[in-house]
Amino acid sequence: MKIATILSHKEVAGDLGYLENWLLSKRFSIRRIYREDNWDCDALLEGDLLVILGSLRSVATGYCHPGAAKEIDLIKKRLKQSLPLLAVCYGSQLLALALGGEVERMSSPIIRYDQIENITAPEAINGPWVIWHEDRIIPESLLKNDEVQILCTYKSAVEAFSTGSAWGIQFHPELDLSSLKRLAEAISVTNDVFNDLQHSMLTDSINCKTRAISLFDTFWRKRTTV
Repeated sequence: MKIATILSHKEVAGDLGYLENWLLSKRFSIRRIYREDNWDCDALLEGDLLVILGSLRSVATGYCHPGAAKEIDLIKKRLKQSLPLLAVCYGSQLLALALGGEVERMSSPIIRYDQIENITAPEAINGPWVIWHEDRIIPESLLKNDEVQILCTYKSAVEAFSTGSAWGIQFHPELDLSSLKRLAEAISVTNDVFNDLQHSMLTDSINCKTRAISLFDTFWRKRTTV
């Protein structure tokens, strides 16, 4: 049986949502490892798939969390393995730094359910998606690395990119309605913002799940072509 090792927080942004549905459909054994514990790089690197999820922490210039260095080291080791890595939200920012990119704090956070922009490939990345972040990966910084392909952007921020068997996804394909609610409660977003997101997801609930599964399928399929 394939193993998916997942690094996340125990509470905030730790829900697997649609990602769990996909992992189980692909017969992965799921191993959860938490940032709050004294986690070990080698245990995470044992997975056939490594997933790094979101966080309220930052790696933006001037805001970088002390714990980021250990995760960047983990990512660099994974890249050397040339094995699948799926890095979501904060995870994608860590991946960007590991590849020589830059992350900066935006003047205001982006929290919305919307189509993304400037999609180069693949088709499965078409939205809409929950887009939720206050830091942005600077596109020009990633383009300095010839091995990186920017897959899409939104409001001048990189929303998805790939290199070898690794994908960084800034938006949130994993969020279902339950995990969206828990994230909103943990971050204490205003009711009007949450209600707009919830209404959009409810209206698009069937397509939202299908879209997420298709995206994860595409990521997994493309990791065999590199």
